[in-house]
Amino acid sequence: MAYYGDNAIHAWGNANDNGTLRTGFNISGVTDNGAGDMTATFTNSAANANYATNISTQTTSNNAESVTAVHTSATGSIRVRTGYTYYGGMAWYDFGNHAFQFACYSLY
Repeated sequence: MAYYGDNAIHAWGNANDNGTLRTGFNISGVTDNGAGDMTATFTNSAANANYATNISTQTTSNNAESVTAVHTSATGSIRVRTGYTYYGGMAWYDFGNHAFQFACYSLY
């Protein structure tokens, strides 16, 4: 069952770092754009690109802090990045099976 209305979840997903969608709602597919870089395409576009997004990742390292960021929000897709910080530096990185976990909230 899906809820449509103000402040509803427009799309959500859990994707591997190789461009495989593990599970999701309103996601027609994901694209691996390179290390720590993924685009999820919506089955049904958002009303506009001004939606809120929550992103998380599951790290595979005990000595790094994960970093997640929205790269681009569009009506038909969202591009997200994930990586880690180390000794004052930062690198985009693929974290494996649960590399990208996200939810997009939008007005319909």
